[in-house]
Amino acid sequence: MKPIVLCAFLLSCAGSSDSSGGGGQPTAAAAATAPGTTAVTDSPSARAAIGKKVRVAGTALNAKLGPVVTTEGLVVYCFGRQEWTNDQLGKPVAVVGTLEQTDDFKAQEGPDGMQSAGTAGGDFVIRDCAVEDPAP
Repeated sequence: MKPIVLCAFLLSCAGSSDSSGGGGQPTAAAAATAPGTTAVTDSPSARAAIGKKVRVAGTALNAKLGPVVTTEGLVVYCFGRQEWTNDQLGKPVAVVGTLEQTDDFKAQEGPDGMQSAGTAGGDFVIRDCAVEDPAP
C-alpha cells in the first residue's frame, strides 16, 4: 500500500477563532454588481464566469497559497496581495478581477507514488485581485 500525503492547503489561517459571533455569513452577495461585472456566488456561477470580470463577495481567509475569499463552498484565490490583514481576516470582503480556473497548484505524484503538497486542482483564481472599497 502506497502512502498518500494529504495536504491541508486551505484555511490554514492564524487567528481563525472568530469571536465576533457573526456566524461568518456575509450578506455582500446581495450588493450591486458594477455593469460588465458578473457576480459569482458559488461553484456553478464561477464555472460559468471563467475568463470574465467578476465580483466575489464572501469571507476573507488566508490559505497556504495566499489569501482567499470563500462563499457557499466556493474558494477563490485572491492573488496580487500577500495576505489579508488582521482587520480583514474572517470578515466580509468583496473582490473584483478576471476569474481563471487552473491546475497550476495541483499536487503531483512522483515515480515512487508519493504525492507532493498541493491542491486537488481546478482552483479558481483572480491574479490581479482588487478589493472593493468599502467592503460589504
